[in-house]
Amino acid sequence: MGSLQGQHALVSGAGSGIGTAIAAALAAEGARLTFVGRDGGRLERAAAQIGVRADTVVCDVTDEAAVTALATAAGQVDLLVNNVGAAESEPLARTGLELWRRMLDVNATSAFLLCRAFAPAWWRAAPGGSSTWRPPPASAATPT
Repeated sequence: MGSLQGQHALVSGAGSGIGTAIAAALAAEGARLTFVGRDGGRLERAAAQIGVRADTVVCDVTDEAAVTALATAAGQVDLLVNNVGAAESEPLARTGLELWRRMLDVNATSAFLLCRAFAPAWWRAAPGGSSTWRPPPASAATPT
């Protein structure tokens, strides 16, 4: 039995690359998975590729309302992996504000929205209902 048995992990950008690899590692440890991305077919193929059963949710994680709906639909999430990312670029003199904002939305705003949507449940579950997250002791992260 894996160390994440009974834990629900949500992985944004799980449809390819690093996101799929992270999902595979979480599955190997026994986590229940939700794959999130823009392309439902790609999410389903990624789950099949690594041989796991996962819930797949199409969501624009740069959209506040969509992320709020995702959090409601996903239920309790114990592990959140903010893996969405993009890398479009131009030389500074040719970088338009639209590209700048799109990169900020994908690479930063998405993580902010996902954390803000799921963190309140973690805070309520913390001893004393603290809104201050504290990492587990180093001994808890040491592999056995």
